[in-house]
Formats: sequence, C-alpha cells, structure tokens
Amino acid sequence: MVKIKVFTHLDCDKCLQAVDMVDKMKRNFGNLDVEQVDVFKYPEEVARYKIFMAPSIVVENHVFHGTPSKRELIDRIKVLKIKEATGSNNVR
Repeated sequence: MVKIKVFTHLDCDKCLQAVDMVDKMKRNFGNLDVEQVDVFKYPEEVARYKIFMAPSIVVENHVFHGTPSKRELIDRIKVLKIKEATGSNNVR
C-alpha cells in the first residue's frame, strides 16, 4: 500500500486544495494510505521529513514541497504501485 502524508494547517486554502487532490487520487487508485498531518500539532513529523511549507505532500519518502502537479503525483504513485506489484526496488 502506498503511503501518502499531506502536511497542512487550518488557515491554508492551498492545503484544502492539496487534500482534495490526494482524496481524488485515493478514489482513482484505491489502496492508498492517506494521512493528513497538521504542521503545528506534529512538529516531529515536520522535522522528520524536513517540511518547510504547507501544503507539502510526502509519497512514501519522496517529499513534494508545496503541491505537486496532478501529473507529478500520478506518476509517483504509479511508480510505487509498479514496485509494489513486482516486488522490485529497481523501479524509480
């Protein structure tokens, strides 16, 4: 299962757009583990992934600072789904 974390905060309109985009990806791809992380409530997660802005999206350990394009997010998820299906660590 591909894990996605969306780093947000309450007063952020772009954060809502990022959450909406990831929710749509979850509906399209299924089998995505999506977690929304408030940057002010979980500073240890912010430090772990070196998040310096909200929104930011982490797909597995790949960090998108800001909101990636829909195409970038789809491509990253597809690569990870292929790795998952084949058991390969060689797919980038």
